[in-house]
Amino acid sequence: MKKLILAFGFLLTFLPVNVLACVNGPEGTDANCEETTEQTQVEQPRFSIGDNLNTSGEKQRSSFFTGSTVTDNSLVTGVAFVAGNKLELNGKYEYGFHAGNGVTINGTYEKDVFAAGNNLVIEKDAKLARDIFAAGNVITIRAHVPGDVFIAANKLVLEDVSIDGDVNIIVNTLEIKGEVKIGKTLTRNKDAKVVGELAGVGKDETYVKPEVKVNSI
Repeated sequence: MKKLILAFGFLLTFLPVNVLACVNGPEGTDANCEETTEQTQVEQPRFSIGDNLNTSGEKQRSSFFTGSTVTDNSLVTGVAFVAGNKLELNGKYEYGFHAGNGVTINGTYEKDVFAAGNNLVIEKDAKLARDIFAAGNVITIRAHVPGDVFIAANKLVLEDVSIDGDVNIIVNTLEIKGEVKIGKTLTRNKDAKVVGELAGVGKDETYVKPEVKVNSI
């Protein structure tokens, strides 16, 4: 988990921003922020850090929220970087970059979702506009996906879901629950165990995972 949080922090360094950092106070509200400007004024991502963090309100810039438990209801114009042990994402974002042990997505995304977690669930109330890129132990998708899906997981569960684009996966188990429709091509590793029927798949293609050889020194 520490490595995931550090990775998100590293990504933030590439954003064209000036200095503005907010750390949650004891009441769970944002503390006062001091803004430093230079000759060319640009905006800095907002940082919110707390043990049990609840965030909301409008953020007119990319933002970073992290804590043990994070519940976010923010409106973020830009990228929402959220990392922690347990995440519940209910806000509206341009892009989502999320990592945690348990990740539940109910929010609205104007563009792509990038997520990683031990148990990652994209609920049916989530509103997606484009693609999903995800990795984890168990990943469950219940929301309509207008774009493509790219998954690396131990188990992928597709439950009563419609995916308009392609689905590209490398998994040990693919479970189909309820009515599942894939508009284009499902591309999966040949040795994946399939539980359920693939009747709603436009085209089903398999491939053999490349063999990884480790040379002894």
